[in-house]
Amino acid sequence: MASYPASAPRAERPGHRPRWVSVRTSWTRNHTFVAVWAVFPLSGILDSEVQRGDDFPLLVALAWFAGAVAALGSAVLAVQRRRRFRYDTRSGRIEAGTRWGFGRTIYPRAGFQRLEFSVARREIHEVRFDGTRKRVPIAAWMARRADWQAFVESFHPEARSPVPLFPRAPDPARAGPSDAPAAPPDIGPPPQQGGGKRVGTVDMNRRRFRRLAAVAVPASLMGLFTALFVMEPDGPWDLAVIGASSGVFGWSLEPLMMGHYFRYRPSGRWIEARGSWGIERRYPRPGFERLEYSVAHAEIHETRADGKRRRLWIRPATANPDHWRRFVENFYPAARTPIVIRPPSELD
Repeated sequence: MASYPASAPRAERPGHRPRWVSVRTSWTRNHTFVAVWAVFPLSGILDSEVQRGDDFPLLVALAWFAGAVAALGSAVLAVQRRRRFRYDTRSGRIEAGTRWGFGRTIYPRAGFQRLEFSVARREIHEVRFDGTRKRVPIAAWMARRADWQAFVESFHPEARSPVPLFPRAPDPARAGPSDAPAAPPDIGPPPQQGGGKRVGTVDMNRRRFRRLAAVAVPASLMGLFTALFVMEPDGPWDLAVIGASSGVFGWSLEPLMMGHYFRYRPSGRWIEARGSWGIERRYPRPGFERLEYSVAHAEIHETRADGKRRRLWIRPATANPDHWRRFVENFYPAARTPIVIRPPSELD
């Protein structure tokens, strides 16, 4: 029987796997969530007390108070749940919260056969025996990056290394007799052809942004109406409310007016997308060598020759689901079928 030094950590012993892989929530995202959802309702209540006192309209005061209570409650609930979920490496099951955040549930639940992971959408689904699927209420963007990476690697070891977006074809001069020429990559719809060069286009997720606009536009108009006709003209918060409401109004309608999300050309090995300031440019930029795809986080990075990486402002949730899936399938064929979440012992 092998013996180990007393000072050796248990997780580093050869052949040892931890029973649970815990995925915690991101501290930065949680506190940003609190700042965004709590500051504006509380500032509205403070503004009502400073400007009007007892003469402030009752309905407006109740609306601000209800918004503040809902925002603070949801923020506190998100922050106090430090552990988002945990994965049992022996049974392949996941222990996580319910859809509404109360209690804990073991997935897959009764009536479901297995769990599957979507590489293109980084979503977890539980699958019934008849093949129908239901998404598990786990948001990858709320989890710590290192924890989520370890979770995906536990059942999909290929996620340890990034995938090149547009791999170069082998050099015919250096190719051996058994090397076959690389097949041209498929282009996801809607393709555009001009001058013999094929360009793939990925549109915006218009359905998602229509739902967002249905909530954000009335809320921003209500904020403008309150700032212009209810608040005092010289109040301390009226300009802040006008600016915030105008920003939300434009931000919610801009995606619906965009023609496309990004374009790509496998033959040229580039992506044309908008950067952090909304300016469209071509990636990889000068100084970067190639583009890579993170399987665990569904992100695109441009990589330098020394291995340093920079993330592009492209998110799968913003893209059309069908276009994004076909875009990923071009350079990562494993994304065509979901990854079954199995215990690590079954992968050996």
